[in-house]
Amino acid sequence: MERFYKAALDRDQVLIERAVEKSEASGQKITAIVTGGFHTPGIEKYLREKDISYLVVAPRITRSIDQV
Repeated sequence: MERFYKAALDRDQVLIERAVEKSEASGQKITAIVTGGFHTPGIEKYLREKDISYLVVAPRITRSIDQV
């Protein structure tokens, strides 16, 4: 399990670096990155360190998903 999560955290770095590089290379001013919530803290950290504005959109779950 520990190796799995270490690899997932490493992927955060590669994912956001490539997304930013591609966005800058294409001249895009707005880019959307869709990931699972696990990746949010690492991506936010990178964007804050690079002084890149960002917005996180996440669902607000107010009841059990299995509830009918």
